[in-house]
Amino acid sequence: MFSLLSSDDMRLKRKNPDELWNEAMKSILNTFETEDWSAVENKWDKYSLDSYLNEIGLSRAAIDYMALMLNFETNLFISVLEGIRDRLMINDDTLFYHIQGGNDLLIESLKSECLLIENKRCSIVYNTEITKLQLYDQATTSSITVTWKANTSEVYGSVIVSTTAKSSQLIAFNEREDFLDKYRSMRQLHYDYGGGAIIASYTWSQDSMLWQSVSEQNAIDLALKQIMEIHRLSFEIQKYFQGGKIKHWCDDEYTHGAFALFTPLQESDIFDNLQASVFNVHFMGEHTSTLHGWIEESLLSAVRTALVIQEETFDVVIIGGGPIGLTTAVSLWLKQPTLRIVILEQYQIGESQGSSGAFDVRQFRQMYNEPYLAELANLSFSLWRQLENMANLSYGSILNSENDYLFYGDFIAGQNTVEGDLASIEKTCQQLQMDCLRMNNSELKQRFSSFTFQQQYEGLFHNKSGFINVTTLMKALYQIIIQTKHITIRENE
Repeated sequence: MFSLLSSDDMRLKRKNPDELWNEAMKSILNTFETEDWSAVENKWDKYSLDSYLNEIGLSRAAIDYMALMLNFETNLFISVLEGIRDRLMINDDTLFYHIQGGNDLLIESLKSECLLIENKRCSIVYNTEITKLQLYDQATTSSITVTWKANTSEVYGSVIVSTTAKSSQLIAFNEREDFLDKYRSMRQLHYDYGGGAIIASYTWSQDSMLWQSVSEQNAIDLALKQIMEIHRLSFEIQKYFQGGKIKHWCDDEYTHGAFALFTPLQESDIFDNLQASVFNVHFMGEHTSTLHGWIEESLLSAVRTALVIQEETFDVVIIGGGPIGLTTAVSLWLKQPTLRIVILEQYQIGESQGSSGAFDVRQFRQMYNEPYLAELANLSFSLWRQLENMANLSYGSILNSENDYLFYGDFIAGQNTVEGDLASIEKTCQQLQMDCLRMNNSELKQRFSSFTFQQQYEGLFHNKSGFINVTTLMKALYQIIIQTKHITIRENE
């Protein structure tokens, strides 16, 4: 009996192909787990599957054994990164899904959703072969002329090219110098050959070229013959055979190939160019992803492209749309009216799940341990009044500063409150001449007769404190912001 294994390769006799593969890829997987994929790419993208397996010292017999049993015999030339991604995806732990009734239901559903968009903002033009895209006014990318085979053209603000890389080469992108890197990447990108008999096998890469070279009937007869040999069927399977069809993706007039497969260094050298937009011409499809040949990656590339189109540029990004975030935005706008400011709020403005915005009122005081906090509180008075004026609110609608504030405790023992120690607060009051009043125990009991104070307690009193009406503040800030052109609010983000 013929054996693929050399007689002196004892390791192969003790390991199955999956075990050999896992052992061979251990260094790459360890790098991925301890660092990241970019580290893997930097170190191993230059290797094909074959050269990598040779580099780590596997015998020819071991490589051939794995290649045959794991179905990459005719793909040994592809990047080892492609090979390892494929094996990470296709394993016993991966859960795969299918669309009951056929994948065309997805397309039909997307088409229906498109046509339901109001004001005919989404329309579909059938039987339209695009031949040329012409960029104008590259400085502003304001217009792109699209021409199709009937020599008819229209002008658009943005264009998304969602064909395969091979099909994209049949479109004339002008001015050509703007697309030099794109053309080069699409030309160099390796596309797999796909074909085979559906009932018999899924044949890919160089294997499919054999099937493509024979007539369809001969290919079907050969597939049936091989089924009989593999399954050792003693009867004539032709008696039960009702028909066959062979699909060669290289002959497909729309795809011109099956799917992309990176060869060594293509992930490093051309992947970014495949993804990159050229002004307002954007590119998507499985070849712009790293998981080639999967519908999921095609859909994710559509999401990526949509995000690129919707991408906005701001001078300042404020994370959090509570009182502090909104106040910061308004203050920046007042100082520099031309700044483009965006506020990103996880929930909705005024949402109770936030922090400061969850309370109807917050205390306001000037007595602090630290002098700078007391100074800031004092400086804020004019800003609060300015905000009330901008919102056409009466004095004190947002900041009520006509209330009293009292700290009390044991001064002699150096007792601390939750807001600081009394001695430091008194020192700040004296330093900034804030007219804070120190009250002995008798004065405390007389002025605040409804409270019970221990005999050793004294107080520190200030009559220019109060509270912030948070609800009114949020409404005022929101009204100011929506009337400006330079502040954008993004909620639920």
